[in-house]
Amino acid sequence: MSIINRQLCLKTRPEGLVQRENFDLVEEVVSELKDGEVLLRVLHMSMDRPIACGCATSRNTCHRWRSVR
Repeated sequence: MSIINRQLCLKTRPEGLVQRENFDLVEEVVSELKDGEVLLRVLHMSMDRPIACGCATSRNTCHRWRSVR
């Protein structure tokens, strides 16, 4: 059975409040772990106001938040 990694990637910079349309959900199969690696499961994620506001001005266009289902 394969483990699926879900990534929430920033698609477009928000103008004003962050919207669902600003993100893409990308899914890929998790490769087998190597020595020294660990697999974590994210149960809760939040986007606080300073982070949400910074998305509109950040030069980094590929913010990735990963969770495994």
